[in-house]
Amino acid sequence: MAFQEVHEWLNKNGFLKKFLYLESEILIALDGTEYFSSKKINCSHCNCRNHRNGTTTYFHGCVTPIVVSPNQNIYQSQQNQNLDGTKEEIQQLLNQLAQTNPTTDVVTEAIHQKIKTDPTFKARLLAALKAGGLEALKAIFNHPAFSIPAETIKGYLEAE
Repeated sequence: MAFQEVHEWLNKNGFLKKFLYLESEILIALDGTEYFSSKKINCSHCNCRNHRNGTTTYFHGCVTPIVVSPNQNIYQSQQNQNLDGTKEEIQQLLNQLAQTNPTTDVVTEAIHQKIKTDPTFKARLLAALKAGGLEALKAIFNHPAFSIPAETIKGYLEAE
C-alpha cells in the first residue's frame, strides 16, 4: 500500500519521467537490508536469528526499492561534481601561489607539502586519479602560470 502511494505521488509530480525505459517501463532494483540488530534489545515485531552457540540476535529488516534506468547515471554526475570541486580548490591554490611569481619547482613543492599535511586534500586527489587517471590530474593542475606534470603529482600521492 505504501509503495503504491509513493509511486503514484512520484508519477503525478513528474519525477519518474526521466527514469522511463523502453518508453513506458520503470525498472526497480530490490535490495534487502537490516536496519536494527541487537542481542539484548527486542520488540514483538523483531525477527529472530538463533545461533548454534545458543544466542539469539533480534533484528528488523526491510526490502528497499530503488528506481533505476540505464539512461540515468547519478553516480557519474556525483563523481564529476567531486572532480569539479577538486579542480576549483587546486586552481584557487595555484592562483594564490601565482601572486608571488614563484618557479614551477616552488609551486610543485608547495603542492607536495599540502599532500603530506592535508589528508582531505590528498584523498580528493586520489579520488580524482582513481576516477579519471592522469588525464584528470592534468585537467585539475592545468594553469596558465605553471606547468605541473601530472606524473609528479601521481608520484607524490603514491609515495605518501
